[in-house]
Amino acid sequence: MRAICNRFAQRDGLPFADVLPESCIEQAIQDHGGGWRDEVFTPVVTLWAFLTQVICPVGCCRLAVARVLAWLVARGEPPCGPGTGGYCKARTRLPEGAIAQLARHTGRGLHDRVPGDWRWNGRRVLIADATACLV
Repeated sequence: MRAICNRFAQRDGLPFADVLPESCIEQAIQDHGGGWRDEVFTPVVTLWAFLTQVICPVGCCRLAVARVLAWLVARGEPPCGPGTGGYCKARTRLPEGAIAQLARHTGRGLHDRVPGDWRWNGRRVLIADATACLV
């Protein structure tokens, strides 16, 4: 898992833009009543930046904003400033329900695309790990 995270974290721009479709994010935000005013840190950009920040070994807001800035420039759009205030405020507006909905949707999508030869004896195997649970 760490190798996958490192691969995503080392790509330029916003790597989750390729994995998590914009339409799914917009629908989840709409389903959970997220309000937005920011033109740069839209729900889509904010979530992509946040997910990248979470998996990055140096998960600071400044690096997340730098990735957004590089992504905007690569797309030929006007760059945002290097300050982290707008991103941090936008991140607090992400509805938790929307994030949970996206996690379930993404998990289902990945599960549906698993090749048959990855299954054990043709069966789906479920494993639960509670080592990180706090009681």
